[in-house]
Amino acid sequence: MLIVDDRRGVPAPALRSADEIETLDFDLREGFVHHHFFRRGPVVAHLSAASGIAPRVLFAFPAGNTGVGVWFEAVEEPVELGVEGRPIPVMHSDDSFVLLFTTPDAAYLEQAAQRLLRPFPAGLRTPVGIVVANPAFAPCATQRGLFTSDHYHGTVVWSWQQAMLAAGLRRQLARVDLSAPVRATLASAEAALWEVIDGAGAWGNTELWSWALAGAAFEPVPFGAAGGHHDESNAVQLWSTVYLAVKPPTLRV
Repeated sequence: MLIVDDRRGVPAPALRSADEIETLDFDLREGFVHHHFFRRGPVVAHLSAASGIAPRVLFAFPAGNTGVGVWFEAVEEPVELGVEGRPIPVMHSDDSFVLLFTTPDAAYLEQAAQRLLRPFPAGLRTPVGIVVANPAFAPCATQRGLFTSDHYHGTVVWSWQQAMLAAGLRRQLARVDLSAPVRATLASAEAALWEVIDGAGAWGNTELWSWALAGAAFEPVPFGAAGGHHDESNAVQLWSTVYLAVKPPTLRV
């Protein structure tokens, strides 16, 4: 999640801590259903956990018009599903799904573009690629420790996610209902994305890669090579084929 103010014409500091962003966070019980609502900045989430003989868990993200649900098998005796813990503010690259499969409003597009334009740790962009998660604004070290460059779902670069972002941005730029300023921001994000995709070279043919600092420079590192890497990757996947279909704008016919 991005917790900086991206509204045009509104001055904002380069970084703001999680404590400086207005947060709505409350629960509501309705019969067998436990609702948990959360909003911080542009991010809105609704978790619904239904107990009883047909338990289910639903996650909805209204701002992106997306969600996911898990339905469990029916049981004879009612079960209780509880919600524990609190949401952790983590920026991520799952905007790719929204960009490729939905028609988000201008405000969402501005936010998604800024996540790609801002350099890490203010955003997701590094010289070696777009990281899939950035916990810079998570409130404590324990939470930030779950999303490092040693973790599969951490500050690492996934090739297919970059390709989906590229395809999603191109899809949004094909719309005719967007204002010139929004289109300009999306075009800037697209250019920045392709700059790091092209800069990665042969790394783009792999599933994912990590990085290390050599002085002040980012250097790509094979994921799984270090003993501390929490590897969930699968080498038997055709990542090298994705850019046969996804091309930079200048190469489109």
